[in-house]
Amino acid sequence: MSFKVRISLLAVVACVAMAVTAPSAQAAFGVESFFSLPCKENAPEGKPKECNPGTTGQFFTQAAGHPNFGITDFALNVEGEIAGNGVKSIRTDLPVGFATNPQALPECALSTFEANLHKAEESHCDGSTHAGTQEITIVLPGPTLVTLPGNVYNLVPAKGLPLEFGIDVALPFLGGIHVHSFLEGGVSWHKEKEATEEGIESGDYHEYFKIKIAKSFSEGEAPLARSRLAFGDNETVGNGTLLTNPTTCPGPQKTHLRIEPYVGKPVFATYTSTASSKEENCGILKFEPTFTLAPATTQQDAATGITADLAFPINEKFTQTENSDLRTSVRHSAVARRASTSSACSRTSPSSSIFSAVSSCTARIVR
Repeated sequence: MSFKVRISLLAVVACVAMAVTAPSAQAAFGVESFFSLPCKENAPEGKPKECNPGTTGQFFTQAAGHPNFGITDFALNVEGEIAGNGVKSIRTDLPVGFATNPQALPECALSTFEANLHKAEESHCDGSTHAGTQEITIVLPGPTLVTLPGNVYNLVPAKGLPLEFGIDVALPFLGGIHVHSFLEGGVSWHKEKEATEEGIESGDYHEYFKIKIAKSFSEGEAPLARSRLAFGDNETVGNGTLLTNPTTCPGPQKTHLRIEPYVGKPVFATYTSTASSKEENCGILKFEPTFTLAPATTQQDAATGITADLAFPINEKFTQTENSDLRTSVRHSAVARRASTSSACSRTSPSSSIFSAVSSCTARIVR
């Protein structure tokens, strides 16, 4: 999901202020089903055009293209009598290169998002910040399964987060008051314990989304049975570039789900895409980086540093595919001598481009 993230969009969903509890011995705690899909069209669960693993004609498979929807759907074991071992956190790791771009649409301030919390009022966030929908199915006494629809908004991220989404859900059985949850996006910059436990690579810059659940919420009376998060809409969210498919062709692309309970060990699930190389259509992708070298001074015979700037164009149209992702850069050091004075390339402060501060005079891009 980006989760700009890039959820993928695709991304993990929130329990709102609802409980997620582990079942009794009648059914071991775990993930009953899980899938994560980029789709061309989608509808609410059970409706015609709902995107799911059986609707292959609705999959969006173009590498570096912008899916209309990013779907993350999982169900938990909640059969039989429900015990009290609540879920502590839920994390979704997206395929390497799948991107979520929160700059594709405006942001809603946290104070604006929270203005309707515990009130029977619609969200105060502007409609332009709407990023998708959320459907959660909970278990009420009886037991009775109830599906609650919610809306997802692009928020001004908290300090230290590259992106953050707020999920707003109304509770009709409590007078229509609204409750909130937060979906935090991150990038795997280094080796991580959680990813290692799951047996997946970390430090490869893939995106992930995570929600942490307070114990007082997760051990309540309405455990989560299923969650379906859908980024995008039929009218195209923002400028349509919220989500971007990876360019690691050919696949398969893998999305990982990690659910950690307060009591017991984490449980995992993986969904693997089925798109073929032909469907991914990587052959049409371009790789057109720009590269410039700029000296810190133009004074002759003066020691100077050199800024090497590598950047990639970003398309702003939904129908355009992006450049192929950068896989490797090779840096070469060089020393230039002139008379009795020499100048060598030195590391400079980062610029605002995607890749900067190259500590060399020349660079070679390997596709």
